[in-house]
Amino acid sequence: MKKLVVNLAKSTFVIALAILSSNSIYAVGDVKVAPIQGSKKARVYIAATQDANVRLTILSQDGKEYLYSEAIENAEDESAYKRVYDFDLLDEGTYKIVAESDSKIVEKDITVSKDGIAVVGENEKFKPYFKIANDKLIVSYLNKESENVNVTFSDKSETFFSDEKVNDVNFMKAYSLADLVAGNYTVSLNSGDSSYNYYFEVK
Repeated sequence: MKKLVVNLAKSTFVIALAILSSNSIYAVGDVKVAPIQGSKKARVYIAATQDANVRLTILSQDGKEYLYSEAIENAEDESAYKRVYDFDLLDEGTYKIVAESDSKIVEKDITVSKDGIAVVGENEKFKPYFKIANDKLIVSYLNKESENVNVTFSDKSETFFSDEKVNDVNFMKAYSLADLVAGNYTVSLNSGDSSYNYYFEVK
């Protein structure tokens, strides 16, 4: 029988919060989109980041069509990412520029029109932090929108545990793994329209 014991991660709260705060500062870095007047071009800046895995993607407004995608190499170097993008061949409309790292997603909404490029919106999402220590899985999540947070545990055959917190801005819990049998497991955190998975093995 699978059993999970849930505790508020009081003893690890300061450490995990420090990690989360650090990620919120350095993940992806500051992202700026600067339209170039008199053209359909824009300069994209991404400040230096401590995350090695950063990807820049340009999407249709609904997020279903990938127009361009680039893995940014050496994102953790001191030099920032700078590049000029030409949107002249795109149809007039709204698009998304998305910069994503291991711990954060920054979205910039832009419009392409006969008058050029304009930034019309932005959104920032923090990814959950997962860490296994001392037979416990620590889960922390900065829930900026104060949406319900649901965490589920599953194996290959079933979802055997579900935990939900309502309007919890700083979600932080520790789940005991001591009673889990050997095998592969998936932890899913869902909040609003965002979903994140973490995979681990008990030996």
